[in-house]
Amino acid sequence: KSNHIKNSIMVDDEFCNFLGWFIAEGHFAAESCIRLNFNLSEQNECDRLENFIVDKFNLKTTTYITKGNGGQSLRLEFHSKILS
Repeated sequence: KSNHIKNSIMVDDEFCNFLGWFIAEGHFAAESCIRLNFNLSEQNECDRLENFIVDKFNLKTTTYITKGNGGQSLRLEFHSKILS
């Protein structure tokens, strides 16, 4: 019941930016949950990546503030078995 994701995705600057953030600040949680973590001061970058995920993958995202490791951070979360 996953959303349809295109068979091919153009490897452009936006896609490479997404991959870079995932490598640096991303992880999998559970079977289909993908998370990216940001400093609170990185709200603009979080918003850019959220728009990218919605536009390129047609996925619903959730952004919230999480507490841990001695402080607060932003978390961008989305679900996709295909991308996982």
